[in-house]
Amino acid sequence: MFKTPRAEKELLRRLSEMIGNFLPLASARKWRGKVNSANLTGQDQTQVWVLLVIWLLDEAIQYAKTDELRSAIVQVTQLYRTGCTDRQQWEAAEKVACAETMAAYESHGQAACGEAAVYAARAVNGPSAFSSAKNTVEAVVRAAFEAQVTDGCTAEAAEISKISQKFLELISANN
Repeated sequence: MFKTPRAEKELLRRLSEMIGNFLPLASARKWRGKVNSANLTGQDQTQVWVLLVIWLLDEAIQYAKTDELRSAIVQVTQLYRTGCTDRQQWEAAEKVACAETMAAYESHGQAACGEAAVYAARAVNGPSAFSSAKNTVEAVVRAAFEAQVTDGCTAEAAEISKISQKFLELISANN
């Protein structure tokens, strides 16, 4: 998805920093140690973003309140799964996700999960790949907050914990 392995590694480095910033201080210290031991500069990391964004979008689907929004999220996810390189398909998927996200906001005010699909599609085409990737992660966290999925802790904390665990799993598996 990203033009070079170097760009992919930079994206992963910046995402790991951003995820660490979401975590409470004590957890963030442990997080940075785990990421460093996984060695982001080591082996081939080119599929980590693709696997992470697929997982993030699969996570976002649970928060969609309409079939249309779920379908838009699945459409973007499928483009990642198939390794689509057709810019027009990505732009079309982004347009659909954007329209369904707006419709969901107008109808019930909760559609951060749709924003995740819009940003994920933009991460492929735009010059601002990192900010789109970062916004994808943040949108999934906001979707959890909107849904108020809690299990003894805040929804955002639970979601960022899952995201950080998945990120570590993916970077460790590729070393």
